[in-house]
Amino acid sequence: MRPCYLPVAGDLFVDHCHNSGKVRGALCPSCNTFLGRVEASPDILDRMRDYAAGHLSSPWFANSNNTSA
Repeated sequence: MRPCYLPVAGDLFVDHCHNSGKVRGALCPSCNTFLGRVEASPDILDRMRDYAAGHLSSPWFANSNNTSA
């Protein structure tokens, strides 16, 4: 299993597809919850990027090629 990329201490969750039941890897609690929300509403990534671009001064967000409205 490929582990979560965040440096976390503690337990990891077994990530799986809710449709097929296939195991995809191991995630920290935060990433596991986030992925569940993305699966339920895939446009959440665009909405989060738009929000962050309007509120963060990070060069990554400022230089993002945002094509969604």
